[in-house]
Amino acid sequence: MITIVGTYLIFQVNEKGDNRDFLKRYFSLSFVNGLRLVLFAVLIRLVFKIIMFVIPLDLWYSIKDFLGKYSGEFFFDIILSTVYYVLLMASLKSKCRKKREASCRAT
Repeated sequence: MITIVGTYLIFQVNEKGDNRDFLKRYFSLSFVNGLRLVLFAVLIRLVFKIIMFVIPLDLWYSIKDFLGKYSGEFFFDIILSTVYYVLLMASLKSKCRKKREASCRAT
């Protein structure tokens, strides 16, 4: 659901811009933002693993029983997906803004 809504919103941003080269922009900006987000996610997971070594096991098991076995990964994936599309939308907005300003200067 996040993918469908995110792609639709990004398409709307491109449409409000200069309405050209959507797929070219989408894939190129997706690669860059995806790489940034993967590095960020690895860093966050590393910090999380380090914290888990510090927390006593009794506390960890009580937190895990309260939230459920896979709830942490579920919420982490939802947050990462949302951040990915927000970053992609911001990148596309700045790209469209720069193209629009360049076309205004040329005329």
